[in-house]
Amino acid sequence: MIDTLGGTPESAWHESGLFQEMLRFALERVERAVVVAPHPDDEILGLGGTLALLSEAGVEVVLVAVTDGEASHAPSAFPSAEELRARRPEESMIALDRLGIEAQRVVRLGIGDGQVAGTETELAEAIRHEIDAASWVFAPWEHDGHPDHEAAGRAAARAARSSGARYAWYLIWAWHYLEPFDRSIAWGRMRAVPLPSSVTEAKSRAVKAFTTQIESVGDMPAILPPVVLEHFSRPFETILLP
Repeated sequence: MIDTLGGTPESAWHESGLFQEMLRFALERVERAVVVAPHPDDEILGLGGTLALLSEAGVEVVLVAVTDGEASHAPSAFPSAEELRARRPEESMIALDRLGIEAQRVVRLGIGDGQVAGTETELAEAIRHEIDAASWVFAPWEHDGHPDHEAAGRAAARAARSSGARYAWYLIWAWHYLEPFDRSIAWGRMRAVPLPSSVTEAKSRAVKAFTTQIESVGDMPAILPPVVLEHFSRPFETILLP
């Protein structure tokens, strides 16, 4: 489990001035979008607004759900892995609906939560099966700070390169554990997708669908506390080009 104590506050990112310097990502270049989500919620947190804009424009959206997120509350026995395996994908579908995203295809791979690195080759092949040269593949950054995210990012890049598809990364936990101007990020390759207020409001409603993650359960604090969620309430989303 990611340690959500401390971390870089959202205010630090805004005060850095980095966001003001970012170029825009050309959404019109995307004819078909395949988004790889290691856990149910990653696709919404990282790219929910972008996917909503693409869907509204008639772009085909395919969701590759790598795991069902059943280990988010381990080692606690409540909620159980079986309950989370059912609830978290349902939350993802509710969130997609609240954003008006019509996923033409949802591919649930059922890889064990926390075990993605051990199936990286198989994951790359599964992703490759869903893409072609006309696709853009979006996956978590390969240095995002969570082993499942990083393995999914590597697998997506491998699949895209072997298929002639274009690919890019989105950040989730990196916003929390990195600091502005960290040299591990090529800031010149970061692109912004501005979101209309209607989309940011819809994204806020979508994020609230993930009750298993944003609410405390028993003696366990929320997996996604406000200090983390602030990173995903921006009026834009970011895409890191390789």
